[in-house]
Amino acid sequence: MSSVAWKASSDGCWLLWKRAALRSRRSPKKQWSRPRAASAPRSEAVPGEALRESFSVAAGAAVGANARYWLGLWFKAQNFGPFPWATLVINVSGSLLIGVVASLLAHRPVLVTWQLFAVVGVLGGYTTFSTFSLDLLNQVRQGQFGAAATYALGSVALGMLSCAAGYFGVNLLVGRPA
Repeated sequence: MSSVAWKASSDGCWLLWKRAALRSRRSPKKQWSRPRAASAPRSEAVPGEALRESFSVAAGAAVGANARYWLGLWFKAQNFGPFPWATLVINVSGSLLIGVVASLLAHRPVLVTWQLFAVVGVLGGYTTFSTFSLDLLNQVRQGQFGAAATYALGSVALGMLSCAAGYFGVNLLVGRPA
């Protein structure tokens, strides 16, 4: 984009922003902020809240990553062979848990910081697509094409089934329609 086009587009955005502010008689920043859950409005102190949310994600990631680490050590000690069972079990159980959390949050909203802690932090730190990808690449590089295909298809299928089981299982337990 040329500097002239950039200036024109930024001036246009600024005019839209000013009009929105005049029309609504409130800050366009408030009007154009990202949507939030109805039960968790964003305060006026956006930088402080963003920092609080960031710490919430970091704390959750520490919990999830440590859970993954210790479960990985346990699987390694069991010596189940070269198949990446630890990553498969972690990703499938994480999919089950995210289904459970999604179902609970869909019907009982909580503060955004707790949502970020649980979903982005704990489950994001616990599950690991990058490790799955590396395990898959190593299997292909070693010529284990059957194991690689089984691992890839099994991970995706079991992940989806686990997520659905968690989501719909919670709905059934609490008597909500699916």
